[in-house]
Order: sequence, then C-alpha cells, then structure tokens
Amino acid sequence: MRVENVTPFLDSAIGILAQIAGLQAKRGDLGIRDSTTPSFEVAVVLGIVGQVRGQVVYAMSLDTGKKLASQMMGGFDVPELDDMAKSAISELGNMITGNASTLLEQRGIHCDISPPTLITGKNVEVSSVKIQTLIVPLLTDIGKIEIGVGLQDG
Repeated sequence: MRVENVTPFLDSAIGILAQIAGLQAKRGDLGIRDSTTPSFEVAVVLGIVGQVRGQVVYAMSLDTGKKLASQMMGGFDVPELDDMAKSAISELGNMITGNASTLLEQRGIHCDISPPTLITGKNVEVSSVKIQTLIVPLLTDIGKIEIGVGLQDG
C-alpha cells in the first residue's frame, strides 16, 4: 500500500470533523494491521474500487459515537445510538471518503466508493480479503476515531 494514498483520507477527516462537528483532531501514532477489522464498537465501512481498491473503516467507541452524533446534530443529547445518530455517523464516513476520492482523482487516481455500512457491536470481525491496512488514530476532545485504510493498486 502506498502511504501517499492515505493522506487524502486523513486530510479529509480532519477538515470535515472541524467543519461538520466543530472538532479539532490531532493525528496519533500510526499502526499497521493485516485487515480492516475495526477495534471499536461502532464502525463505518466503505469500499473503494478503481485504480485503487480496498476498504476504509472509521471506528470509535460507543461513547465517542454518541458524542460525535450529538456534535453533528447541534449539541442535542444522544443517549443511545438510535437510527438518527447512526445515519449521522454513516454520512460523516461517506463525506470523508467522498472528499478523499476527489483528492485522489486530482492526483490522477480514479476511484469510486460504495455506500457506507455501519456496524455496531463488540468483537466484530469484517470478513474480507487480507490487505495491509494503515491505522491512523485521530484524537479529539470527545475521544479517539480510528481510520483504517486498506488500499491496493487495482
């Protein structure tokens, strides 16, 4: 996987979190895994196809997910991850990935994205082809949001 193909996802996530949720995010220490399986209870998964293919996963704890949905909905209390909160988090993943695909396109890398899939639960395993995945935690005031980008040349 080319690390330069991960930068658009990070830049998009930091920008969109600030714009949509009013959150400042700092990048944590990078890691590598052999799959895009999320580490937290709430995860938005999107597929990428084209000149690069694979998956991107935005994962967070349940508490961070509720706080994020609250921020996105103008500060309204989100006591549980209901359908509206799930929709907001899914749309955030869609916006970040859509923006990242536009940035990749500007670099001459054509790709399309799938609609987001939101997964909730503990010890969830996303069954997919083993692909080296760069894990980038984004640290915010409401908790950690982990971005896992697993792309390979298509």
